[in-house]
Amino acid sequence: MHSAWERTGWRLGDRSAVLRGAWVGTQENFWSEDPHLGHLLLSTYELTADTWPAYRDRIEAFGAKHLQAYPSAASLLADIVLADPGHESPTLRTIFLGSENLYGFQRERIAQAFPGSRLFSWYGHAEQAVFAPECELSTRFHLHPLYGFTEILDAGGREVEEGGSGEIVATSFWNHATPFIRYRTMDFATTGPMSCTACGRPHRLLDHIDGRLQEMIITATGRWISMTAINMHSNVFDDIRQFQFHQREPGKVTFRFIPKAGYAPHAEQGIREALEAKLGRDMELTISRVDTLSRAKNGKFRFLEQELPLRYGDRA
Repeated sequence: MHSAWERTGWRLGDRSAVLRGAWVGTQENFWSEDPHLGHLLLSTYELTADTWPAYRDRIEAFGAKHLQAYPSAASLLADIVLADPGHESPTLRTIFLGSENLYGFQRERIAQAFPGSRLFSWYGHAEQAVFAPECELSTRFHLHPLYGFTEILDAGGREVEEGGSGEIVATSFWNHATPFIRYRTMDFATTGPMSCTACGRPHRLLDHIDGRLQEMIITATGRWISMTAINMHSNVFDDIRQFQFHQREPGKVTFRFIPKAGYAPHAEQGIREALEAKLGRDMELTISRVDTLSRAKNGKFRFLEQELPLRYGDRA
């Protein structure tokens, strides 16, 4: 991780603000310092438009050069910053984004809110079978060759061609206590070339991470729709602060959303039309306005709560 981060200009000992669910806190006690790591731990649960000025002041007083965040937390922060352009944001050299899938609309919002910051994401997991940081000269992911051997396989267990999408299956080199051999991650990616023309490293590339199996919506006819395909770029979603899909049975999905101040009820028709165009005719869509959305205990946020017992392919 450090070798990947150093390619962006990060150095061991740099101070970082952290929005990754490690600190729950309260509105009065929303931060904690880790002097050993040089981390300012900030609560993802108390971050609102009202509390943001106190967060900003604490980040500046701490002297943080970087932000480490879940993409969902950084996206929420970006929305808060963009909603009040009169408030200056702290100068952050790099924003490191990991542990959740980073969607295109999130990257755009974060980059817009922090135009002077370099965004850098990576793919990996606690099982330590595969590690793929972004190239410092592009948004493609380098599969780290000393960490593990990675295959991208279709539903029949065959390696996909360049540009194809499939499940990430990995064999670990790093985890000596319990090595994983051809471990099925239930994560999906689109393959890139075998070397990088941008930086010159001969490491296999992933063009992008498509998401987890549990981030797929299943239609009535059995089509699989990745959450990455349901981008939220359209201006019909501008008055939505947060959203989340929920599926319990094939062919039916609920879109829950928290509106921004000034949301007009007639905007729902535009939202429905935009989503139905992406989902297709074999999906029944329900739209529900809510006050809160669910979040995991570790602070992670999923854009899809998928309750179907999904399987990919016929391999054991």
